[in-house]
Amino acid sequence: LLCNGGVCTSSSDANFVGWVQQSPLVCSASSLTWTSPSSTPQCSTCQIVFFDTSASSVVGSANVYVTAASIAIYMSSSFTAGEAVSIGMTCTGTKSIKAVLCKGGPCTTSLDTDFHVWIWSWKFGCVDSPLQWTSPLTLATAVDYYVCLVDVAAPQVSQCKVVAITGASIAVTASTSFVAGTDVQIDWTCGGSTYVKAMLCKGGMCNSQTSPNYLDMI
Repeated sequence: LLCNGGVCTSSSDANFVGWVQQSPLVCSASSLTWTSPSSTPQCSTCQIVFFDTSASSVVGSANVYVTAASIAIYMSSSFTAGEAVSIGMTCTGTKSIKAVLCKGGPCTTSLDTDFHVWIWSWKFGCVDSPLQWTSPLTLATAVDYYVCLVDVAAPQVSQCKVVAITGASIAVTASTSFVAGTDVQIDWTCGGSTYVKAMLCKGGMCNSQTSPNYLDMI
C-alpha cells in the first residue's frame, strides 16, 4: 500500500492513499514494477508498505517522496475566431490528456457549467511539439475564455490559460452607387475567415441564394 504519515495496512485506514498491489504477492518474488496513478497527491511523508496477508502486524516499509503530476500550457493569450492556434504543453506524470475550451471559468468535462466546446475530445499523449487547433469561426468576442488541458485518468490534474478571443469579422468597402452594367470596385478585409462569397442583396443583408432579399451572386 501507499500510506501518508505512517504505516497503514487497510484501505479503510485514515492515512491510506492507494494500493500498490492489491492481489497477494509471493514473498520470494522480490521485485515489482508499479505504475503509480497520476491522481496520486503530493506527499512528503508517504511510505510504501508491505504486510503479511495472514498477520498484518508483520510489516515492512520504505519512505518515499511523491511529486504530484502536473501539466503546463504554453500559448498566445489572444486570437481571432477561425485562426489556427498553436498549443504547447509539458507534462510530468501525465500520460493521456484532453483539451477543452471553457467560458467564464475553468472546466474539465462537457458536463461542467463553463464548458464551451471541445478542442480535442479524444485522449492523446503529452507531446513536445505544439499541437495546432483551428478555432471555430462561431466563437464570440470575449475575454473570459479558458483553454484547459486535463488528465484523462485524473481530471483534478489540469492546467488552464485565460485567453481573449475576437470574433470573426468581414469588412466591405464599395461605392455607394453605381450604374447597372458598369464595373464596380469592391474591397474587403477578413478577421478569421479564410474563404468568402459575395452577393448582391436588396432591402437588407443576405447570406444565401435562398434568402428572400437575394438578387445575384457577385
